[in-house]
Amino acid sequence: MNRDHLLKRWAQWQAQFSKLSFRERILAGAGVFGLLLMAWHFAFLAPAISEQERLQQRFEQAQKELKSLGMEEQALVSAMSSDPSLVLRKRVDNLQAELNALDQHVQQMSAGLISAQRLPELLQAILKETSGLELVAMRIAAPQKLSLQTTAKESEDELIEPDPEPVNRSQEIAGLTPFFDKATTSAEIAEARVAGVYRHSVRLRLHGTYFSVVDFLQRLEKLEWSFYWEFIEYQVDAYPRGDVTLEVYTLSTEKGVME
Repeated sequence: MNRDHLLKRWAQWQAQFSKLSFRERILAGAGVFGLLLMAWHFAFLAPAISEQERLQQRFEQAQKELKSLGMEEQALVSAMSSDPSLVLRKRVDNLQAELNALDQHVQQMSAGLISAQRLPELLQAILKETSGLELVAMRIAAPQKLSLQTTAKESEDELIEPDPEPVNRSQEIAGLTPFFDKATTSAEIAEARVAGVYRHSVRLRLHGTYFSVVDFLQRLEKLEWSFYWEFIEYQVDAYPRGDVTLEVYTLSTEKGVME
């Protein structure tokens, strides 16, 4: 099929499109846009969602391991407060090393993700660079912890038994690390050691043409930082402009609230 034939076919389609009524043109344009949006979804959005789910499962598995080790450490600390020994102390040191290794593992999994504090600022900067696209609203959600929670009270009831004969052992445990200070409860230790992975999300409502939305998304994909898509929704308002609702989020081990 040569170039002249293609130009001829295009002229025929253009003539047929010109014969349509204004309403028919809008319906035809909306149909074409819907097909383009579906193609974009299956080509780009679906693989990104699949990768997001895989990484989230890895985060949750790491959190379960951290929680299990934290509860075991809590039980050993409780035992040491009543009868310290070199064996238990060595075991706690080993647990501490394992917990630190898992903390580093979670940090490595977060490498490359944009920080929660910079996400809203970056989105606004990209919007300013994208012509034909207006920011209608931006909503920053509260941080959401992804790991399963067990209250400190439940852990303490399960792992700590009351001592029927209280004994002053301050001299016996004086040589231990300050982490085991007698004023620190085992529940506080567990709460301090079991890290969390938090989801920080931003929802944008934009107004513009389809091509300005595509330009905005392409600019986001070219950034050196990574983040996840929750969903994208496009609704035609006054052709060819429409309203876009987009939610993106990043993961962090810090609970800090975005500003």
